[in-house]
Amino acid sequence: PSSPPPPPPSPPPTSPPPPAEWERVADTPYQAHHAFAFALDDDTAYMVAGNTPSGVTDRMARYDARSDSWSDVPALAFPGGPRGYAIGEVLQGVAYFGFGQSPSYRGWIMHRDLWAFNGQAWVRVRDCGCVERYHPAMVGHGEHLYVGAGGSWYGDRNDFWAYNVRTDSWTELAPLDGATRHHPYQFRATDARGILLPFVLFGHGPLGIFNDVNAFSPRENKWARAPSLPSQGRVAGTQFSHGGAGYALSGEGKTHRSISDGEFWRFEMGRWSQMPDHPGRSRWSPSSFVLGGYVYLHGGMVRQDNVRDLWPTDAYRFRLS
Repeated sequence: PSSPPPPPPSPPPTSPPPPAEWERVADTPYQAHHAFAFALDDDTAYMVAGNTPSGVTDRMARYDARSDSWSDVPALAFPGGPRGYAIGEVLQGVAYFGFGQSPSYRGWIMHRDLWAFNGQAWVRVRDCGCVERYHPAMVGHGEHLYVGAGGSWYGDRNDFWAYNVRTDSWTELAPLDGATRHHPYQFRATDARGILLPFVLFGHGPLGIFNDVNAFSPRENKWARAPSLPSQGRVAGTQFSHGGAGYALSGEGKTHRSISDGEFWRFEMGRWSQMPDHPGRSRWSPSSFVLGGYVYLHGGMVRQDNVRDLWPTDAYRFRLS
């Protein structure tokens, strides 16, 4: 009888996929810090307002992911006027933007307004019943935008408010159980129990620059402390929510100056993990948005002692999923 054929050769061992890396994309449409960048679908993103080298602006630009290009859209300029140190968030397919500062003949004025953009037009919704403020926290969860902390003419704040997008109404909630602060980070993420909650973290106040993390329970109207960032305190970066995780990207360190690495952190299930740094030094108040499974990083400033401030125009993206 003939011998059985030899077994086929074993396939070569598979190599692990290469580590995810940041990749260069089209330059930022205009130099700015504190601009609001956002995406409402998988093809298009926007960047609006912010502080530029020549002052605050109401400018709006649109990004086309298919051609990797930006174009100005003057017809969609922010109707609240030139605006800096403001805050924005996307909830239920609508972008919300407001608060911050703008110039007037009397000097700088602060705001407590809120505007909604659906991809076609801006509409002013109900103003917050709170004190006017600049760079507060704003995080969307369910049918509410949660807004709190920030700076004001009366000093840094720790009050906390909810805007109901269905009823166009504001409610004051339990104040942040921690130090007053401006320019915190914020995102939506799962805590150690796997419950998706809004978080307010980090920031700068009279007591310093923080690395603390605070979770808010809407059902209980109560705050709880979560694990701190395993790194130095952080202020004035950018952040976003994706899936059940929250991400903290870039920002300044404990001296309120750029740090040598563009640190990128992920928080999920009550735990921190470090992601690959973005290229270059960290940036003060850059902008970010998630589009087609990537996070995009734009703008901001690089501030160092005894070095001229830089307004970077190079932009990058990193695949999340």
